[in-house]
Amino acid sequence: MALAKNIVEHKVFSRDLVVPEIIRTPGYPLLIAVTMAVAGDQFSYLVVLIQILMVGCTAYTIYRMAIILFDNPRLGTLVAIVYVLMPTTIYYAVTGMTETFFTFLLALTLYLLASKEISYRKAFLAGAIIGLAILVRPIAILSPIIILPMAMRNQWRNGIYFLAGLILILAPWVIRNYQQGYGVTVSYIGAFNLAHGNAAKFYQWQNNVDAPVALKAIEKEVDTVTRDNSSLNTTQAHKKVALQHILSNIPAYAWFHVVKTTPFFLASSIKGIALNLHLTNSGERTADLLLKGKSAGIILKLIKEFPFTMESILRIALTILMCIGLWQAWKNKNVFLVLLFLLIIQFGLLMSPWAEVRFRVPLEPYVLLLAFSVFIKKMSLNSSDL
Repeated sequence: MALAKNIVEHKVFSRDLVVPEIIRTPGYPLLIAVTMAVAGDQFSYLVVLIQILMVGCTAYTIYRMAIILFDNPRLGTLVAIVYVLMPTTIYYAVTGMTETFFTFLLALTLYLLASKEISYRKAFLAGAIIGLAILVRPIAILSPIIILPMAMRNQWRNGIYFLAGLILILAPWVIRNYQQGYGVTVSYIGAFNLAHGNAAKFYQWQNNVDAPVALKAIEKEVDTVTRDNSSLNTTQAHKKVALQHILSNIPAYAWFHVVKTTPFFLASSIKGIALNLHLTNSGERTADLLLKGKSAGIILKLIKEFPFTMESILRIALTILMCIGLWQAWKNKNVFLVLLFLLIIQFGLLMSPWAEVRFRVPLEPYVLLLAFSVFIKKMSLNSSDL
């Protein structure tokens, strides 16, 4: 809100009109700024309207992808309807957060590259759109590693056009950050998350301390590194401290990271919305109880939260079906679907240890697509077979 307001009123990207913003990226603030310029004080209603339209467009692209990938309109209709009716889809469509905008951009990118024949125009446009998605959610900065092979799977030259579109969108922002003295970067948020999330939560688990104590310890180390190495900036110091903790015990951290990823796949969407609306209490997370070896606590928690537990059980089934869908895609040598599965896994791993329901929203359609594709032969029955 502050960034959008300052864009409209002062033509600067800064929260306090003094320090140029480097943590947040301009994608979503620009959307809000445009609605402010158009609708004035009523801009929030316009934001919601635009996001609802984005949900509809996302559902349509999913429907079209199912036809392209599986030649099955029924599969597309089912996935699109389930996606639209999900509590998280509805909630974030009417909430001022980045999920709906990012989901739409990612869906449009993948739709352009799902075709069996990809023109250079589609490859270029897909690169530009995922570049815009990165400016909405910097967590997507590594997604081109998997999306690029999607563009190149029929014609390697399409990779050049994809990268050209990506660079065209990201270059101005990276140049701006470099000129402001932040270096060649899109955002500093990755380094801060690595220190405040990955390292701090790993420290908390290893030393059995409270979250504020762990965060204070990490920040103290960052201050020490910054003081002893004047050549390092803040983001470099955060990254250095984080990696020292992570690399100090790789097997332990790997276990920690995997367990903390599980909410991305298994957490209840209904509970996620209930927590946001303050209709329930979070309590200790199941993943944390597992890390502490409190099996009895896990059982009691699952019984106490029975309605949410039922959805998590369905999520387990959905995840298993998704993996079976991967196996079918592998047997059929469907490169796009295999890469789509890897994209889901990539986002899941990158979200750890912050993993929660809202971070799953942009990948939800593809989890559903892979899972429901397992039943594609039954869904393909024509009317003469019924």
